Amino acid sequence: QLQAVTSGSYTARYQHHHSGTVSAFVNIFQQSGIRGLFRGYTATLMRLVVGSSAQMSSFSACKEFFLRYQVFQESIVLTALASNTVAGFLTSVLMSPCDVVTTRMTNQAVSANGKGLLYTNIFDCFLKIYRSEGIHGYYKGFVPMYLRVAPHTMLNLTFWEFFKGLHERYGKH
Repeated sequence: QLQAVTSGSYTARYQHHHSGTVSAFVNIFQQSGIRGLFRGYTATLMRLVVGSSAQMSSFSACKEFFLRYQVFQESIVLTALASNTVAGFLTSVLMSPCDVVTTRMTNQAVSANGKGLLYTNIFDCFLKIYRSEGIHGYYKGFVPMYLRVAPHTMLNLTFWEFFKGLHERYGKH
């Protein structure tokens, strides 16, 4: 909710007014109880499952391809960096729709009993986005997302490969 607040001319349909993080937690709890603090958790879980699956499987497939065809002459670091570049892009492509749904679900206005006023569940949200905005609606904010996901993927999995190599070399004693 704090990320979606803006004072500019382009704004989310509904604005939550919190003065900071603690204020957000208190206001959400007062308005909707514990349930309000977990609003949109199903969309968040879906985002994490899709993102992690895409990241790990595409990284593994790319790494295997680069090693099989000796694209980087057995360089662990270059193979990992190239694999991560592809994995970061594919992760962003597959995770972006889930990210949009998560944002919409968690930022929607709620009724007095804490029910979302725009979307009843993640499937309803996916459908309404598609009907009103088409495929393009799922990729709003794609470039900033990629600029966040790609470095994360690159650093995370490059270090993973580096430490895995150290373990294979020195950890078997």
